[in-house]
Amino acid sequence: MACGRVAGAPDGVALRQIFQLPVPDFQHIALGLCGLWHGGDAAQLEIVADLLSSDAVRLQTGAIATVERWGGDTALTATLTRISPAAETRISALGIDEQRLDVIFDITTPAVERAGLGDGFAVFLRITEWQTEDAVQFPLSALFKRRGDWTVFRAEDGTVTEQIISIGRQNAQFAEVLEGLDAGMQVVTHPNDQLMTGAEIVQRSSLE
Repeated sequence: MACGRVAGAPDGVALRQIFQLPVPDFQHIALGLCGLWHGGDAAQLEIVADLLSSDAVRLQTGAIATVERWGGDTALTATLTRISPAAETRISALGIDEQRLDVIFDITTPAVERAGLGDGFAVFLRITEWQTEDAVQFPLSALFKRRGDWTVFRAEDGTVTEQIISIGRQNAQFAEVLEGLDAGMQVVTHPNDQLMTGAEIVQRSSLE
């Protein structure tokens, strides 16, 4: 077996050895070593995020992410560049089969501001799935269904009124209001089954 040389980029560095094989030297009755190395430019890092397929389908290339817990004092920024077209079954820490895939982000923060961050390092990502300016939003704890319509109790002048609304995007805590409520209006959170239009209410803070 003979070793061959594979040229790398002149500005790259050897990051880690992939494997190493013994190479017999029959003329000198000795063994040499032949290895393959992984190289790259540490100034041009990308992030590979392992996401659930149900989360990845809501993302698009160009999405912005905040990079935290990388070891520095300030957060970094990154841009989604590629979503793997195929998922695979992976077992979670709880032993549950999940469909997961790799989503690739380019770090856009200049290399000088992330000195010390290298290949294979762990980071935490906050990915912006969607954003808009001047959205009217309210807590999901105020929302309920009434005869098939999304409804809230709107609070005004010490009484409540049922208000049918139309909602848009939502996360685990808030929903976007498309129709039915204006900015500044108050709603009742966690309404019980006995609450109805015309009922009198007081601010909880006034009882303390």
